Amino acid sequence: MNGDAIRAIRAGPQAAKVRIGSSSVSLCVRSRSVQHGRRRVAGGIVAVLVAGSLAASGAGAGARPRDERPVARGDDRTRPPVQPGEVLVKAPAPGRGLERAVAAVSGRVQRSIGRGINVVSVPRGSEHTAAQRLAADPAVEYAEPNYFRSAASHVDGEVGWGVKRVQAPALWGGAPSLTGAGVRIAVIDSGVEADHKDLEGRVIRRFDAYRTGGRDDCGHGTAVAGVAAADHDGEGLAGVAPQADIVSVKVLTYSPDWGVCGAGDAEVIKGIYWVAREGSRAPRADIINMSLSGPGWSQSLEEAVDYAASKGVLIVAAAGNDGSVLVNYPAAYRNVLSVGGAKRRDGGLAWWEHSSFGAVDVVAPAKGIPVIQTDSVTTGGPCTVGGEPRVCADGTSFAAPHVAGLAALLWGRHEEELAALLPTDRVRRLRQWIAGTAEDVEGTPIKVDLKTGHGFTRGLAAADASDDPDRTLLTWQVEGRVLAPWKRMTGTPLTLRSRLVVSNGRGEVQASRHVTFAASRDASFSPTSEQTNDDGYAETVLRSAAGGRRTTLTASLDDGRSLRLVVYVLDRDDNVPGTVPPSSPFSDSLNLADDFDDVFRLRLRDGETVHARVGGLGPREDVALYLHRSSTTDISNPTHPPLREDTQAYADDWTRLKLTVGSDGVRYLHAKGSGTYRLRWWIVSPGMVRNAAATPSTITPNGDGRADRTRITWRVMRSGTMKVRIRNAGGKVVKSANLGRVAKGIRATRWNGRNNKGNLVKGGRYRVTLHWANTAGRISTTSTRVRVER
Repeated sequence: MNGDAIRAIRAGPQAAKVRIGSSSVSLCVRSRSVQHGRRRVAGGIVAVLVAGSLAASGAGAGARPRDERPVARGDDRTRPPVQPGEVLVKAPAPGRGLERAVAAVSGRVQRSIGRGINVVSVPRGSEHTAAQRLAADPAVEYAEPNYFRSAASHVDGEVGWGVKRVQAPALWGGAPSLTGAGVRIAVIDSGVEADHKDLEGRVIRRFDAYRTGGRDDCGHGTAVAGVAAADHDGEGLAGVAPQADIVSVKVLTYSPDWGVCGAGDAEVIKGIYWVAREGSRAPRADIINMSLSGPGWSQSLEEAVDYAASKGVLIVAAAGNDGSVLVNYPAAYRNVLSVGGAKRRDGGLAWWEHSSFGAVDVVAPAKGIPVIQTDSVTTGGPCTVGGEPRVCADGTSFAAPHVAGLAALLWGRHEEELAALLPTDRVRRLRQWIAGTAEDVEGTPIKVDLKTGHGFTRGLAAADASDDPDRTLLTWQVEGRVLAPWKRMTGTPLTLRSRLVVSNGRGEVQASRHVTFAASRDASFSPTSEQTNDDGYAETVLRSAAGGRRTTLTASLDDGRSLRLVVYVLDRDDNVPGTVPPSSPFSDSLNLADDFDDVFRLRLRDGETVHARVGGLGPREDVALYLHRSSTTDISNPTHPPLREDTQAYADDWTRLKLTVGSDGVRYLHAKGSGTYRLRWWIVSPGMVRNAAATPSTITPNGDGRADRTRITWRVMRSGTMKVRIRNAGGKVVKSANLGRVAKGIRATRWNGRNNKGNLVKGGRYRVTLHWANTAGRISTTSTRVRVER
């Protein structure tokens, strides 16, 4: 597992995470530091990365019905970080019903962020439990924690290659010259410094969720805006669309709770709705760039994304810097074009090894990207550009604005015809041009693979195709490409709904095209063939009963054109849908290639406390622990996150877990991550041994035959093995004895005041602890005291 989404920086070249607003967002900046006046913020530039999916907007890819839940989200790889003491609650109507529900969880409505969504304050540590209780109330449509989103990037490398490699200079010098003039890019981030020399006069609108003047106190938003649209004036750095207008949307800020730059979903949602605008008014921007991410799936955030897409806004987001198959949000939402990272290698291109994968649509430059700086914050690290000292950064935070800038160039080329289309058709064409003309990174035949999606974005190819009605463009639309052959708690197979979209080069969808589907081994699908509908797509449902390998789904047209989709199939190991864990301690191995979790079934009784600890991990290994309620039916389902009962919060150390349950029933202990781990687990079962007493309670072991020893008695409620430990006032064990297996009933042993070496102990008070255990991992203790007088 790739670790705590709320850690600012991890050992080795890992991404720094930055919190944003009510939810958690990751800025993809890599292992250096950001100078914040006198304060250093771990992670260098903060850029948010999220793994997303290429999904059509419009009639064929609208909002998901409320009872249809996405599968194989993978967002439970970590305990998603939340804004402390806040939940988001959507109610059909305000009133006493909502007030009553909020009061029942000791909460208070702080503010409304629109569309019936309220930010509710609750006691810290109770965010998940309060959300679950509120969601069950009839006055509430849904409730969820205010997940925290953050940003991250890495330093090093050369400059300028990204803008060149997406072929932006060739489009600037073409006929007509494409510069993005008049196209508006909304940078939803930490704000944009409008007076920066490379952006001067280009920031046309501003929004600040905190009403602080919109200053970029993290430096990340300005750096992202520069990659997308810095002015090409012969000085400084040039962005992909050097004459596009910037709409600055500040939702990220320095968070004292997390010590990093970030924000919660509430602020991100406000920013999206501000850009999209309510009702019939035109959006304030044509393109949204979100270089932010976090592992928690949020219904309210997805609704905001879907609304913006329905208004004709193309949404581009970073896929994340986890280097794993597990996805982040908002990039993984259906109506987001998610961008992974690529790097240069031997004169060509390669996947950037820290880029998240599993739901990537396209890749763009992510390593060694020159970025512009603010006066107060340094984003990135030193590099040299054209012999001049510059600052460079790595991360999918900077891959995303390459694509947003390219979209602006294409938008400017076809502004009149795009303006005449329905909003959802406008977005679909842009997606077809960008994804349908991408260059395959990992060789032929062309395919949509796990790491690079449709491939590397190419400006010239997209521009040429957009003028060619005889060209055929094929793209896959699928929410993630991770398929679990089971619902972990039920053994029911999961399915993956996959759509092939067919259009001509101009992006006009083609109906009534015959599509034939074929799959590799270990997979089934239905139907095997279909005609494209009026929205230009044919759909099949893929199922798999095998794990630990990749499955390929191929869609072919009658004219021989085809496109492959590579699907990652999780391994179904012996611990699914949950077996009793081996005797403690035990070791097992997890890896991101075929098996990244183990699920163990525990039957607990009211009042019992389960303990679990992970150890033995190497410096690049990470395994986290969850405990799922008995009501959880599918731990892949984002609507059933790992929850503690009552108000018990997870500890900061995710390798340790402790929970006292309030009812009888099954719980699921879930180890998730990557590495060879050693797990110790036990269940404290109170009352299995009780009524301990020492007679006499004071002994004088001087050999006179009077009170030389004490008789210790106790009652055993169930048969088990017994141990006796006697400790002095300092807690040191002076005498121990293993009594072996004892039957139910009253039991006794004696102590003569001597230690394990047979010597008399010093005078003082001693605690006698009786330890009971059985083969099911349960333990129980009771104790009494003895005074020794010398």
